[in-house]
Formats: sequence, C-alpha cells, structure tokens
Amino acid sequence: MSLRKKSNPIEDSLIRKGKVGSGKTEETFSPSESLYRALFDSGPQSMVLIGPDGRIRAFNENAAREVQEMRGCFYEIGRPLTDYVGEKYVSVFNERFQKALQGEIIRLERTVTDRAGVERWFEFSYHPVFDEQKKIIGVCLASASIEGRKRAEEALRVSESNLKALFDSSSESLVFIGSDGRIQAFNKNAAAAGREVHVDGSLVELTRTEFDVLATLAARPRMVFSRRQLIDAVWGDDWYGDEHLVDVHIGHLRRKLGDDADAGRYVRTVRGVGYRMGDGQ
Repeated sequence: MSLRKKSNPIEDSLIRKGKVGSGKTEETFSPSESLYRALFDSGPQSMVLIGPDGRIRAFNENAAREVQEMRGCFYEIGRPLTDYVGEKYVSVFNERFQKALQGEIIRLERTVTDRAGVERWFEFSYHPVFDEQKKIIGVCLASASIEGRKRAEEALRVSESNLKALFDSSSESLVFIGSDGRIQAFNKNAAAAGREVHVDGSLVELTRTEFDVLATLAARPRMVFSRRQLIDAVWGDDWYGDEHLVDVHIGHLRRKLGDDADAGRYVRTVRGVGYRMGDGQ
C-alpha cells in the first residue's frame, strides 16, 4: 500500500526533518518515498502516524504485523485509531493523544491482551509531529514489546526472594557490609545473637518489640514496610488489632535513637505507604 497517494503534511514533514524513526531529528533527508519508507520501517518499534483528527495517516511494517498478531485485523489509512484500541482504553488513549497534540511526550508501560487472551507487556510512547513552522500536525504512536525485559525483571525478583530466604534460614549469623563499611543487611540469627543497638558509641536500651521492629527494617533497608507487613514480621500474621500500634512503637523507637519523623535519620516515614530504614545521615 502506498502511503503517498495524496499529499500528507505529516509524512512530508517527517521526510524533510526525520522526526520519527531515524534518530536524527535535524538531518535533512531526500523526499523520495523509497527512502522515507526505509527509514520508517527500519526501526524496531511499531509506529503509527495519527492526524490531529485522530485518523491513521501512515503505519510501518512492524505496526501492520503487530495489529494483525494481537487483534487479528489490519490497519487502514483514514480510519480512527480508536477503532483498534480496546474499549476500556479509548478514553485513556484520547487523553494521552490530546496531551501529545499540545506538545507533550508521553511514555508508559502496560499489558495488552492479545486475541488468545494472553497478557503481553508493551512500552508505548506518544510523540508530537511538527512541520517546518514548528506547528504540531499530528502524533506518532510508537510501541515495542518488552516481554523479555519483564521476564528478566521477574526472574531477578524471584532470585532475590530466594536468596533472602536462604540468607535468613542460615544457621549462622550473617551480616552484609557495603564497601563504605556500613551494614547493608543481616539475617535473623545475627539479630538474635546481639540484640544490642549502639548510637554514636552509646548503648541504647530497647524493648524486645522495639528491637524487632528495627531489625526488620534494617534487614531490608531499601524496602518500604506497611504497618501490616511490620505486624506480620514482628507480632506474627495471626495478630489482629489496631495496626496503628506500629506507629506507637516507631515513636518510642525514634525517641530512644534520638531521631524524629521530620529528620528520619534512622527510621524514615514514606507517606501513604509505611516505614523504611534511614541512611543514618
């Protein structure tokens, strides 16, 4: 299918300025259709050019393959792109499309359900397209599968969880110390063996519960714990009652450590989520 059956300001602008797919936004290209098509099709992404009226002006070969594979249909020049968007995503698409028409670049990751009912991860980006007078004349919607990256992230998450379980289940006391000499993590046996906390060289007397709360936070210093997670870790998952009990013990702990909610030197509040370990600064 020829994309230049009639004059198209979006395509003409892209040919002259290389706005989409070339990675050279200021370089001038030959206005030949064959070169334009080669540039448009050469990138790894699926790309659809949409006019300000929301109708499809052009699409590359990757986009044609993707819509056929995912939805079992074919793009048609002149049809509204919303015809190819799942019903529950139409309003969201229109909102992002209008923002792109105002000059905003939007990037996001989300799952898309294919025609077999399988959810697959994609990265989407909306880019405004400009003519030579810097006037926005449309939007380029680009997408790319990120299934491989998401699988790798999940594998790392599972691996980290397994290593943490192994770390905690060890019969030995284990302490992980960073290259700066600071304690990054320690397992449950290490916490139980010492059960002492020193601040600036002075011993701080903590109750069993206060120490367990601190030890739970310190064991995973980069994790934000909700009240429920701290209750499960310290009191047990069969404990029921007012979860704000955690706030009371955090308050006592901070006072004994010479800390406060504003400074968050040792115990930091993450508003709307819970608590995490501070950096000691």
